[in-house]
Amino acid sequence: MTQNEDQFSDLTSEMILNAVEACGHRCTGRILQLNSMENRVYSVELEGNRSTKPISVVVKFYRPGRWTADTIYSEHLLQQILSDEDIPTPRLHDVVDNSARATLSISAEQRLSQNILERFSPRSTVGKSGKYFFCVWDRIAGRSPMELGPNDLQRVGRIVARMHNLFENAFAPKGFDRHSISVDFFCKRTIVNLEKAKQVPHSVKRALLPLLEELAFGLKWLDRSIDFVPIHGDLHRLNLLQTQTAGDFWFVDFDDCLLGPEIHDLWLLASGVDLLGVDGADPKRTPLDYLQEGYTEFRRMPEGSELLVEPLRTLRMIYYPGWIAQRWDGDRLFRDVFTFFSESNYWEKFMNDMEDQKEILQREGLLEY
Repeated sequence: MTQNEDQFSDLTSEMILNAVEACGHRCTGRILQLNSMENRVYSVELEGNRSTKPISVVVKFYRPGRWTADTIYSEHLLQQILSDEDIPTPRLHDVVDNSARATLSISAEQRLSQNILERFSPRSTVGKSGKYFFCVWDRIAGRSPMELGPNDLQRVGRIVARMHNLFENAFAPKGFDRHSISVDFFCKRTIVNLEKAKQVPHSVKRALLPLLEELAFGLKWLDRSIDFVPIHGDLHRLNLLQTQTAGDFWFVDFDDCLLGPEIHDLWLLASGVDLLGVDGADPKRTPLDYLQEGYTEFRRMPEGSELLVEPLRTLRMIYYPGWIAQRWDGDRLFRDVFTFFSESNYWEKFMNDMEDQKEILQREGLLEY
């Protein structure tokens, strides 16, 4: 794929409107593109009747080739289960036009455990238009919380514990069709992508790639030390929405859901929270402490989970530039947004950050050779 090509170049307004109408709606024709790098996401206005104002839904077109219909449906089942259990997440809409439904190789009944099927009716929410899978959900009027205090963190921790309990009990063995957190998935892809990337200065590449190889080798113990459960996978602060001050927290964007350790959904959220100067915050306690306090009211955290935080942070740090490199040539949006990616200062800082992470891991005895 050359820099003149774009995986979403043939996605038209007509396709966007048709996808929404395949879910039984009538559109006014007004479309607003929303922020999304990996996929393309739009707010689409629906026709109201004489007594109601027009409302909007959100339609997402998945990046071609990234997921199959089955892996997307695993994501949707998580959201449907949460909605049925009154854990706030935007409601997915059924694809009512049979010609627009994606074909699944495994039915929901084969994926889910019997106890969840007794109270839960799976729905058809994955559509397909040309080469694109799509889905439609309610648009929520809210924003990411600017600040999370101790009570907020405890409350979110309780919800995440309930979420993990539901996810773990919902699926039959091998019914959750997503990848697992692994060193190969997070590191090996990045090493391959950065080796090919022209944006990485040769002077940095000569030292950086061996360092990443060393970290990947030293963290291989992680693959055999995790008790895997279905998790959100990308639960940072921007994937929480709050409808009003002190209102409910809504969980959004399950696009990166996977099998991993429970602590992954907590440390990532904690890393974006600053409690300095926040009312009621104990200076001796971290955001992760408060999240875990709420979490353990509803679910036991596996012993030794906190030892996984720095290795998981390292994997995510390594994965990020590999993800950009993988998309760089095939998506102009990446080239427009991540302009720093071709700057030598970025790569020098990334190299320094990786060396710092290596020191932290060595100091804590978390690298095995």
